[in-house]
Amino acid sequence: MMNRVLLSKNAYYSSVKLRKRIGLPLDVPIPIYDIVENYGIDVRFLDTKSIEGMYSKTPGPAILIGAYRPKGRQTFTCAHELAHHIFDHGSKIDEIKEYKIQDSEEEFLADCFAGYFLIPPFAINYIVKLKKWSLSKLTPIQTLYLSNYFGVGYTTIINHLCYSLKLISTDKLRELVSHSKKNIYNQLTQMTISSDLLIIDNCHKINMDVNVGDFVYTPKDIFYEGINLSLENILSDGNLYKAVSVGISRFTNNQNDWAKYCRISKKDFVGRNKYKHLGEADDA
Repeated sequence: MMNRVLLSKNAYYSSVKLRKRIGLPLDVPIPIYDIVENYGIDVRFLDTKSIEGMYSKTPGPAILIGAYRPKGRQTFTCAHELAHHIFDHGSKIDEIKEYKIQDSEEEFLADCFAGYFLIPPFAINYIVKLKKWSLSKLTPIQTLYLSNYFGVGYTTIINHLCYSLKLISTDKLRELVSHSKKNIYNQLTQMTISSDLLIIDNCHKINMDVNVGDFVYTPKDIFYEGINLSLENILSDGNLYKAVSVGISRFTNNQNDWAKYCRISKKDFVGRNKYKHLGEADDA
């Protein structure tokens, strides 16, 4: 059995190689679904509660993702299944497990690749330096921002910072995971929010994806253009929007020409990814 340190290094260098091949810098987040489909792999969301994800090699490469999983988990799963394609592992089915211990070399390699591909150290260092934060002093709200920035789950970013990148201590990990997202949302908005909340600002480099019912928090200098989100609350240092319909809207900052699209899909969407923001499933 190959040493897991070597597997991790293999995953890292393979993720760097792929970013260079597709012309994606090492210091930016990844629009994973766009990247995978541009790579010639079909992405579909399945009506199942037992499967995390699946990679099908034949008849044509396809990645299948459980429609009812959290958005951050779906992002990681897509990158994980892409790894099975990159490393030519053949068709794979990943079931949902409450305690997921990767005892398979292929599954461990795919997890490592997904983490490095989605959240490379260069990108972490770039955004933390840009925001003038300290990794050793990260607050729960800052950590939530980082998870939003990279499109992954709150605990996923914490585990990656600690175990893969060695950028925070295990004590810091325990401190951050002790805060629930619901409490962080309440601290930020002074409201009780049961769905997901996305924090964005003009540091974001890729378009953002949310589900109907989710909330978007922006600073005061960000303006909203569209009909798919409604202004829910005006806060002292920002605005809170709620996604109310499927479609594509835009956030802008006229002071620096920053603009990014916000793509809104139906919650628990089932069908092909390319139809997700059109509100149509595709059973073909």
